[in-house]
Amino acid sequence: MKLSTAAIFSMAVVPALADDTKDYILTCSRGMYREGDAQTYFSNFFTNTCYDSYCEDVVIPVVDNSIVSGGCTGCPLDLNLNGIPNCLLIPLPS
Repeated sequence: MKLSTAAIFSMAVVPALADDTKDYILTCSRGMYREGDAQTYFSNFFTNTCYDSYCEDVVIPVVDNSIVSGGCTGCPLDLNLNGIPNCLLIPLPS
């Protein structure tokens, strides 16, 4: 898994994509994550970090019982630098 600095992404949910052949990145405030099993990782990360710790309202798009993209909305915007104002799983550009 790679971790690198990333800009804060706007709160949005991208359209769910069911293409399992794509690589995905998880963007969460200043962090960017990528790994082969991104759906499982995102599901765990989203539930354990974004939802449980920061979010008031959550949208988790699912296709064929698999999370393929997700957004964390209604999060406080005044968190410290380690805070997570939003989560978003998007396909890597080709």
